[in-house]
Amino acid sequence: MIIILQRHRHFIPSITALVVGICMVFSDSQVLAQSGILEAHVESVVGVAHFRSNLRSGVVSRNVKLVPGDVIQTNKNSRVVISLNDGSQVVVYPNSMVQLKNYDGASSARELLEILLGRVRVKIQHVGGKPNPYRLNSPAASIAVRGTEFIVDVQSSGETLVEVYEGLVEVASRTDPSKKRLITPGSNVVIRPGGEIGLAVPGPGSELNGRSKLTQDIGEAYQSSINSLVQNSVETPPSLFLAFPDSHFDSLDNPAYAADFTQAQGRLSLLQSISDTDRSIVIQTPGTSQNSGLPARFNYTFTPQLSFFTPIPNTRLILGASVSGARTSLVSLSRYTLYDDPARTKVRQLYSEYNNASVNALDSTFTSAYRFGEKEASSIGFELEHLSGNGSYLKESVAKINRSGYGPDYSNTYILKSKADFARTRVTFGYSHEFSRYRRLGLYYRYGVASSNQQNLLFSNQTIATASGVIAPDFRTANLSTTSMEAGVRWRSPLTRRLFYGVEGSYLYEMINGRYPIKDPYIRTLLASDFFNDRSRSWRARFGGGFGYAIRSKTVLSLDISGGLFGSDPYSGLTSLSRENGKFIAVHAAMQTDLWRHSFISASFLMNGTYRLGGVEILSSYPYQSGEFRSYYSSFSDVEKFSKVGAGWKFNPNLITEYLFSTDHSYRGPSHTLVLRYTFDVKITNEK
Repeated sequence: MIIILQRHRHFIPSITALVVGICMVFSDSQVLAQSGILEAHVESVVGVAHFRSNLRSGVVSRNVKLVPGDVIQTNKNSRVVISLNDGSQVVVYPNSMVQLKNYDGASSARELLEILLGRVRVKIQHVGGKPNPYRLNSPAASIAVRGTEFIVDVQSSGETLVEVYEGLVEVASRTDPSKKRLITPGSNVVIRPGGEIGLAVPGPGSELNGRSKLTQDIGEAYQSSINSLVQNSVETPPSLFLAFPDSHFDSLDNPAYAADFTQAQGRLSLLQSISDTDRSIVIQTPGTSQNSGLPARFNYTFTPQLSFFTPIPNTRLILGASVSGARTSLVSLSRYTLYDDPARTKVRQLYSEYNNASVNALDSTFTSAYRFGEKEASSIGFELEHLSGNGSYLKESVAKINRSGYGPDYSNTYILKSKADFARTRVTFGYSHEFSRYRRLGLYYRYGVASSNQQNLLFSNQTIATASGVIAPDFRTANLSTTSMEAGVRWRSPLTRRLFYGVEGSYLYEMINGRYPIKDPYIRTLLASDFFNDRSRSWRARFGGGFGYAIRSKTVLSLDISGGLFGSDPYSGLTSLSRENGKFIAVHAAMQTDLWRHSFISASFLMNGTYRLGGVEILSSYPYQSGEFRSYYSSFSDVEKFSKVGAGWKFNPNLITEYLFSTDHSYRGPSHTLVLRYTFDVKITNEK
């Protein structure tokens, strides 16, 4: 026992000395780091790498001390890990070249690296719980960090990609330092030598998100699609990816956002979607039942879009233009046949209906924006938009019944041919201001006029042939014109290092003039006219909010909730007075994550619910009620559900393609969509 006590007496002072020594070393390290006296050395090396400076050169090996001015170059099979005595670390990947800068200076933001070429991963530590500021440079970007982890990838052209894993990174263009952007975890930016900073992937599912409005009964959907192009108040659009900024999409909504372009840039987007046609063929004979299909034929939607924005050198003016087109074609066929005999030689009942609808549209815009104010934080914009197009619809239905001696046979043929032309012109004035800490406000006012001319040619048994010969078909025309005014606001801001949000609201007011044919012969006689004019006004108030959250590197979640109220009231009418009001709400959730190398997957779900309460007062056509208005009111609610899953590939930050499998859970089956987006730069900047 005495020997043991003696050993303890010798051991305790040794432990105490060791702890004190470790504390002194750690304390000295902190003092060195906080005082600006830093050291860098090679933590590890894989393969063969070299370093050089004006005074020395050699092969990189473990524990070699590095000094400012050293250039480290790796080949295709080598990698170097550089450590600083404050705990920060830099990983230099293969085929890269970096130069250590004056990191041991005592400035407020130490210059750590000049990344000349290749890919590096940087992890900056805090010292004593205080920010440890560093700055990195590339040919295109200046990167300021405060305790964070991120990757920088520099192309031979100088184009720089910055991806943030943790913390916040401020990225500024070296050609235009006033243009800065705060990058949050899970986000990435591309900085080009001309000075433009744009998101490499604006957000999950950032494709055009276009879907055909022709998702109900084709005839009804065709009519509502034509009307919605002229009368915007009938639409209840949801908010999509509201928390994610995108210079091209934002500039088309509010032209003041076009001031973000400090280098000429264009974007080409192509969206091709196909789905199966609606086919329902039933053939029955007594005691049997059989279903059969039709030869394959697809519904399709094709939507190309090209936008281009460029600054005017030596000015604060930015000009832009956009052209987009859309073609949608849908087909449906249903047929029911009942035979009297198993041999199917005698038809008892036959019903057949064929529908074919198509809509074509071309939309073009011209945009201008101007930056002004202190640090050019404010901007104003102007946009002129013109849309034109046409549509066609064909419906053929045949019904035949063989009563087999129990009465006269029944036969009816109905053919409807409809053609429509439409046009819309709008002007938009926008304002934008960027506040401190990257909070941004946008305002816009839009004024527009629109019109449509629709011709319906109707054939029936009575108009196709009678005992006295052929009678001309019933020909009807309808005209609709609107004048609209809309004001809106949008706000975006980071909430935390990983959470960011956006909110928006708008109010739309429209005055509508319609000229419609009178179908009832008595009312035509009563009014001494074949047409009646209806004038009404409608409005829509809409608001929405969106959140984006980076749960880990390269994985982003998005949630958008929007809703509003709408209504319409007549202010004149000869044969009818219609009123309608309602409310709507939409929820949109999405996710996008990188998988392997340049691949990524995405998924989204949209639910849109609408409640409508409408009524109409119709001039009665009955003789004993002539001249009287009778009221009819009804209400209905509708819930639409859409889901998408996709997989894509980023060939480079400028070229992205994605396949989407989309399902309309309310009406139709799945559709297949291919999205291609290409961004290109032109060497035009606003340098003075």
